[in-house]
Amino acid sequence: MKKIFEKLRDRYNVLVFVLSLAFSILIFKLASLTIISGDELREISNNKKVKDIPITAPRGEIRDRYGRLLAGNKPSFTVQLIKDELNMDDTKSRNATILKLIYILEEEGISYKDEFPILFNSFLYKNDNIYFQTSQSPTDKVIDTIVENNLVVDLMGTYKEYSNNPRVEDFITGKKIINILENQGLNDIPIEAVKVGNSVEFKYIENKNIEKWIKENNLSPNIDARSAIISMINSYNTKKIVMKMISDPIISEIAYNMLDSKGLVEDIKMEPISFSYDEEYKAIKRELVKNFKSVTMDSKAIDDFINILKEIDGINELLGTSFVKNDTRNKDKKITTVPGEVLLNIFKENDIKAPIVVTVNEENNSVSYKYKNEKDKRKFLEQYKLSNNTTPLEAMIKISET
Repeated sequence: MKKIFEKLRDRYNVLVFVLSLAFSILIFKLASLTIISGDELREISNNKKVKDIPITAPRGEIRDRYGRLLAGNKPSFTVQLIKDELNMDDTKSRNATILKLIYILEEEGISYKDEFPILFNSFLYKNDNIYFQTSQSPTDKVIDTIVENNLVVDLMGTYKEYSNNPRVEDFITGKKIINILENQGLNDIPIEAVKVGNSVEFKYIENKNIEKWIKENNLSPNIDARSAIISMINSYNTKKIVMKMISDPIISEIAYNMLDSKGLVEDIKMEPISFSYDEEYKAIKRELVKNFKSVTMDSKAIDDFINILKEIDGINELLGTSFVKNDTRNKDKKITTVPGEVLLNIFKENDIKAPIVVTVNEENNSVSYKYKNEKDKRKFLEQYKLSNNTTPLEAMIKISET
């Protein structure tokens, strides 16, 4: 112990001790940042970015000689999601915020781009054979049924509980219809749809110049609010309005239940949840089944590709062409793909020795085939029982079919 205190008296030893301790702390802290918290901090760093968004100045209003507005300004708002400000751990809070945002968008009739590959309340035929008997999609049939049976008025008066949250109002179809009409250019409709008891009523908004609005839209002077909405739907494009209504999953459910209760959709069912990719795949598959005999709903993609080429006699064209594309890693480099070479490589993997040489013409991307020599040619053709007049391309096609 005495020796230790004697050493500490030496200033040099004290300095070495302090520096060693400081470096040890720094090394420990650095290891903690890079190893323990590295992934989390890297994620935060990647998401914290500053983006300059130019804002276009509003232009002035354009009016005619009588002061009537020809072109004006309409304020619009942008919703932005900043990942580093969103608490990913607090699931309940995040979901509540998103639900509130969705409700506001729906309530205000805001159109937004939905790229999420999940469909809610989509229409499908109960029997797949119906798809091959008609060119009309289930959704189009539902729309036509609503229009032909004059059920738009009935839909206007429907509503549905949107949420169990008492602060969130019920979903009212009439509000959605008014928003759709406004998005079609019929701005500032002074009508609101409100739920009164178990029904929906349309009424004019107070403190609005109703007479002027009625006159501008060529409506009857004493028309009531509900009739005004019906008249605007009929004068615009009823089918288009219904199509936009049906695009909302809540209205599509309401409409289906209404049609089902009247026995108007016996061959259509409503799928609560489906994937858009699956429906797109099935739609493409049905079109192929209609046009090609060898394609079925259960056949594999590779089999469909080969069978389609056979039916349209496109194998010769495919093998006689090369395809050039830019390299994604190096823009200055081009990649040439020759289907014939790919097929010959498959032959090699299956122990098929084809004495065939491939030549690519880079000027027109055409491909030609020839045998290496006459001896190997005869041996090759005899092995696969092909005539001596069989060309290299014909031999490749026939062997690939076996």
